[in-house]
Parts: sequence; structure tokens; C-alpha cells
Amino acid sequence: MIDGAGRHFCTGFDLSGLADETDDSLLARFTWIELLLQRVARAPYPTIAVAHGRTMGAGADLFAACAVRIAVAGASFAFPGWRGFGLVLGSRRLAARVGTDRARDWIERACVIADTEALAAGLAMARVEAAPATFTAPVANALDGPLAGALDGNAELDDARDLAALVRSAACAGLQQRLTAYVNRQAEARQAR
Repeated sequence: MIDGAGRHFCTGFDLSGLADETDDSLLARFTWIELLLQRVARAPYPTIAVAHGRTMGAGADLFAACAVRIAVAGASFAFPGWRGFGLVLGSRRLAARVGTDRARDWIERACVIADTEALAAGLAMARVEAAPATFTAPVANALDGPLAGALDGNAELDDARDLAALVRSAACAGLQQRLTAYVNRQAEARQAR
């Protein structure tokens, strides 16, 4: 089971120390994240994510990669990578959960998705008032369909395509500057509130 220990499930890629990063080091880090997401999505055992608070960027991608996805009341999701800094990460897995049109809309707008919308769209499979200590039979039984889908025959081809899309998007010169600009925009938006 994957859940967050603090106020949020996961707010994404760690951008602390960004000034010390290069385009190359950032590309390597994003590549490792994609490889991690692929392993989670293809795990031969049940993967369960319980999201609370904010679930953004790579954290939302991690949530989407899990076989069972539970949203705690008040959780929110966002996929800011493409609009924020031109990075493609986890898009196919999101589209598999919510459909191509909805995934494209969420990614292009980098909007905040409420727990109820995530449930209605299929990003979340269940919504609970508080994080469960254990899982009941209905949630455990939900593993059959998603796990079977995670082990389909196109897995290697899809994973290679996802990694190639990530590398193409990150390989454009100026990744570090795009991320820095994104961080600055987010800080300005928080100050304006």
C-alpha cells in the first residue's frame, strides 16, 4: 500500500536544489521516475494507493499507476507537467484510467481535479472518508480487472513508447530553466492568495 505520511499523498517531483541541477541531471531523474512508474504499473502483485490532501505531478502519476486507487475525501489531483514545463510523464496510464479526451483536457489545462471528479472519471476506484487501516473484500476483489490489464501483452512496447515520449519532451534545451520558471510562477500564485 502506498500512502503519504504528511498532509499530502505526494506533491510531485522534488524541486528543492533546482539551481544545482542541469538539463542532463533532471532528464536522468525524470527517466528514473518513469521507470519506477512502469514497475508499479506492471507489478506482479497488487499495488494500492490511498491519496489524501494534494496529489500532484509525479505523485498523481504514481497514483494512476497503481492497480487499486482510493481517494480520501478532500483529496485533489493535478497533472501540471506538460503545461507547467513541457514534460510528458504518465500520460498513457492516465488515459487508460479516464479516457484519452479527459486525460488530454486535464493535462493541457493542468487543472485541479477534486476527489469526486476523480472517482466519477475512473482515476479513483473508491472514495472514503478516512484512510482505511485494512481493505474489505469489495476493494480487494477490484484487483482482478486492473491487475490483469496491467499485465497485457503490449506492456514492453507501451513502456518503451512512454519512455521515448518523456525523453523527447525533456530533451528540449532549457528544462532546468522551464522548471525554475514553473517554480517561480507557483510561488507567485501562492503569495497572491
